[in-house]
Amino acid sequence: MVDNRVDANPRRMLARSLLLSPIGGRTKPDLAARGSGTHSGAPGHAHCGGLTKLLAEHAPRAAAQRRVEDYRGRVIAVDASLSIYQFLVQR
Repeated sequence: MVDNRVDANPRRMLARSLLLSPIGGRTKPDLAARGSGTHSGAPGHAHCGGLTKLLAEHAPRAAAQRRVEDYRGRVIAVDASLSIYQFLVQR
C-alpha cells in the first residue's frame, strides 16, 4: 500500500518516496538489508554486477568516455536517486 500523506519534512518525504519505488523487481528495503558495501563509487563501476563488462564485450560503441565540454549547450539528466538513498540510509 502506498502512503500518500503530505509531510512537512522534505528529507523524510524524499526517503519515503525512495523507499516505495522498486528497482529491478526489488524494493529499496531489500537493497538496504543486503548492504551497500559492494559499490566502490569509482567511475565506471555499475551497481548492476558486471554491466560495464557486458556492454564492453557485446556493444563496445554503446558507451564512450567523453569530456564534460562535449556536452556544452545540451540538456542532460542524471539519475541520482540511488546515491541520495544511500546518503539518507547512512545518516
